[in-house]
Amino acid sequence: MARTTAKQRAVVALAIALGFHALSDILLWQRIFEANKLWTFDTDYQTGHVDVLYYWLDAKPIPDVLPWLDRSRLIFIRSAGGDVTNLELLASTAFWIGVWMGTLVLLPRIRSIRWRDRLGG
Repeated sequence: MARTTAKQRAVVALAIALGFHALSDILLWQRIFEANKLWTFDTDYQTGHVDVLYYWLDAKPIPDVLPWLDRSRLIFIRSAGGDVTNLELLASTAFWIGVWMGTLVLLPRIRSIRWRDRLGG
């Protein structure tokens, strides 16, 4: 029982830390990016999830079009031409969260299968 409690505390602490990181990163840095038009440097890593979090944490609606995401190579779900729309942004974010969650779920299972095979079980 003590192990479960320690694990639960670690998970809660991690969730709180990630929440504070998201608040500071999104609400502070995203504003700096917007004010100084620094989104031109986003194309190499931007998947759109930061924008979704920013608007969600700031209680703002996501704009209909997001032209600063047009050159992002990691937003696969979009129309052939024009600006990235809020629906395309949400679809891309859902895709990447699915990829990350799938990785988090599958990697430990793959490792345990490999360890079991190595041990001959």
